[in-house]
Amino acid sequence: MRDRGINTDMRYKRIIICALLAALMLAVYHLPRIFSWSIGKGVIIHMLNKNGDKSINLQLLQLCWWGPQKFEQVAIIHKHYSLHVDKLQVHLALPQIYALLTNPSQFEGKFLIENGQLDTYKPALPAVTMEHLHGFVYVGKNHLNVDLDFYVRSSSTANLGSCKIHGDFFFPAKKWWENCELLSCNFSANCERLPSYILDFFPQNQSLATSFLGSAISLKATAHILDGIGDLQLDVVSSNLLTEINTHLKNGTLFLKNPCQIVFYLNETIAQCLLKHLHPLFVYTLQSKSPVNIT
Repeated sequence: MRDRGINTDMRYKRIIICALLAALMLAVYHLPRIFSWSIGKGVIIHMLNKNGDKSINLQLLQLCWWGPQKFEQVAIIHKHYSLHVDKLQVHLALPQIYALLTNPSQFEGKFLIENGQLDTYKPALPAVTMEHLHGFVYVGKNHLNVDLDFYVRSSSTANLGSCKIHGDFFFPAKKWWENCELLSCNFSANCERLPSYILDFFPQNQSLATSFLGSAISLKATAHILDGIGDLQLDVVSSNLLTEINTHLKNGTLFLKNPCQIVFYLNETIAQCLLKHLHPLFVYTLQSKSPVNIT
């Protein structure tokens, strides 16, 4: 009888231990779902906002151990830009998400964006909005893959531009630009009616790009490069400028494949920029708007 009682006690202990292990495994399995609730969401938002230069918020998240992680109504606010995304998928396992939160510079993974809007702000220039943003961005150790489709709107004009960008880049080294022989890529961009000042390469004179290009610009760009050798083409059309440039990249140098013709309309701002390096008298003549007597 005594042995039977001991065996019964051992059986009960085994049952209890197995039940506790099953409960623990079940809790671990559902841990991502628990973190998807309000308390867990608050912890994640707090970790995202450790860097004080921007504010990050989200309304809904669905986490799972092996991904993808799903976020809805994501908002990132910075003094120079704001990003709002209706739906965002991050194709990473949950441990990788934690590694990303603790060390964002080591990010590797894929973003899938559905209906995003990016507003950019530049001093003394109208705001630019990229809306109805769809596509994905993949970042690997030596690999970047981008496929984005969006519209572009400026606060200074009623024109609605559009842009489609696809790029597949391979960077075998961290500083690949120091040795272009390491670069391989397939890239294409087709942009229509973009506000020209978003392409401003002259920060010392923020109106110069508009003077050269006009208020809006359309461009097509393609690049097909393998191990630093390939072709690049750029077609630009605007109210002030028309050009088509075909080049070949080899040994880190761009060569023109055929003669390049650039047609643009000369106005006062362009003339001052081009002629002031020859002699100040040219600029004085343009600014005076009257005949100049030379004796």
